[in-house]
Amino acid sequence: MDKPTKNIAWPIWFATAGLLLIAAGRLLRISLTAKELHVDEVWSVWQLLGTNTTYTLDTNWPPLYYMVLDGWQQVAGRYPVVLRSLSVFFFLLGAAFVYRLLRRAQGAAAGLLGMMVYSALALGIFLTTEIRGNALVFSLLPLALWLTMRYFTRPNWRRALPLAVTMAAMFYTAYTAFGAFILLGLFSLLVYRLAVVQWWRPGIIAGILAIPGIMNISSLAVGRVAATNTIELPPLLPAISGYFERVAGYSFLPWVGLFVIATILMVIARPRTPVFYGLVGWLFAPLLFYLLNPILGFFSATYGWFIAPGFLLWIGWGLSYLPRPGQFAAIGVALLVMFAPVPYDNYQAAGAPLGRSFEWLAQHVEWGDVVIIDPMWKDAYCGYRNCINASEWDYLIDLYFPQGLQIVSEPGDYRRIWYLKWDGEGWHDAELAQRIETGRIAGEFVGPPEALFRLYEGPPDWEGVLFENGLRFHGVDVVGESPRPLVRREGDTIRLRLWWSVDMPVGLDYSFSLQVSRNGQLAMQSDGGPQLIDPNLPDATSQWVPGQYYIEERELVVPLQMSSGRYPIWLAVYQWWDGERIAAPGMNDNKLLPILDLYMKAW
Repeated sequence: MDKPTKNIAWPIWFATAGLLLIAAGRLLRISLTAKELHVDEVWSVWQLLGTNTTYTLDTNWPPLYYMVLDGWQQVAGRYPVVLRSLSVFFFLLGAAFVYRLLRRAQGAAAGLLGMMVYSALALGIFLTTEIRGNALVFSLLPLALWLTMRYFTRPNWRRALPLAVTMAAMFYTAYTAFGAFILLGLFSLLVYRLAVVQWWRPGIIAGILAIPGIMNISSLAVGRVAATNTIELPPLLPAISGYFERVAGYSFLPWVGLFVIATILMVIARPRTPVFYGLVGWLFAPLLFYLLNPILGFFSATYGWFIAPGFLLWIGWGLSYLPRPGQFAAIGVALLVMFAPVPYDNYQAAGAPLGRSFEWLAQHVEWGDVVIIDPMWKDAYCGYRNCINASEWDYLIDLYFPQGLQIVSEPGDYRRIWYLKWDGEGWHDAELAQRIETGRIAGEFVGPPEALFRLYEGPPDWEGVLFENGLRFHGVDVVGESPRPLVRREGDTIRLRLWWSVDMPVGLDYSFSLQVSRNGQLAMQSDGGPQLIDPNLPDATSQWVPGQYYIEERELVVPLQMSSGRYPIWLAVYQWWDGERIAAPGMNDNKLLPILDLYMKAW
């Protein structure tokens, strides 16, 4: 039975508040920082795409996490924040298991402190906010420890079953759980000694449940041993120090301080409970797995995730001997560390920063747009970080462009091209860039220099309409709105972008006019000299030169007294000094050129 705890109400309330803080820290981290998916996360999601889903495509991982992730994405969606939130929810259960474990071993104060400390480790934050099975197995380990203590207090089949199922779930979540089983066995041997033979009940059940998985990993185990034999580790002390520096992240010194304080308090208190000696044995786990590395290859931050939990439980237990103000101070330190930045590069193989760019592109791409990937970009990026995996493109296109995204290799006659390149001299194909830029204007862009998407846009009408004075009108765009409304309302503001060029210098300055009439009366108008969007180009048409596009923007405001119907928008080019309009093909008798239809709906 659990140890009685006096004044149980305050630990429950504090534990609830602690869980809320843990949830807030992790959910804010995955939503506000918008950390890019790394290549392993993309691989986890990519396996679930399509109609023929298989959970055994990744031979290095068991299928359980993929099955749970598939069910989650079917219900909640496939966006990165949503998928990562599943790992956060797993860990909230794991944090509650830590509280239950240490509360049973030492009391409610140890449970609360242990829960906060267990939630603050940089490696743990990474594991429990990524889309990988590590989040689940990292959260199940404290449950397995708690159920072990509960089982050995009164060994029977009823208590053996949940322990065995938990261990089987860990095995089917991550093969690295084998390292956690070694430590679990060492812990129970030190705590229960000869009674360790009582493992036979959960052992039989877990063994039966694990038979299919064991058969599947026999060849993997042989290949892994052959590979790990070639790994050379640094000398013992630098290797262990390096391990803890990596798992602790930027907060290595605060963690050292907490561990030293907890150890001093443990020595002074000298707890005599058997569980204490089990945790003492866990402190030798780094040495054990350093020696076993030629066989297991688990002595690293992510593969050896199960080493750190024993130290975290030790710290939580030791800090519980502090007086109440000291306990609150320790919780405050844990919170500061929990919300500190995490050195993700310590644990992951970072991919190209494409996720946020695709999210932005989904709001800016128009029908008919194409993407060109510079052929040098992939090789350049491979030399800088990790090579781009095709599965990442597949996932992002499936997520943000379910209707499809056209990727081409040559610009051809495509009007709007999103060009992905490394924005630096010598890092992209200059000849391809020249072909893309010819006849197009460089526009909006997104992404860092090493993965820059930039829009190169040609005119709506390549040939255009030639006015008698040498001005050539290349069409009109409606800008600033996505999706484009088909019908306008009274009071709407319509932004229009007009494209111009000159076949030869015109020598004079001309004005332009946009007009909409209703019942023969002028209802809307934008009139005056060119209003170019590029401040580096001259507004005066007398200074325009051939071979350059000149783009201007104008606004029309729909009046509040308009009737439903179709209204043509007319364009006029005229001499500002006498009002004489310049002729062009397609004009009406008033020398007005229809360029766009405006559809109105009003009462």
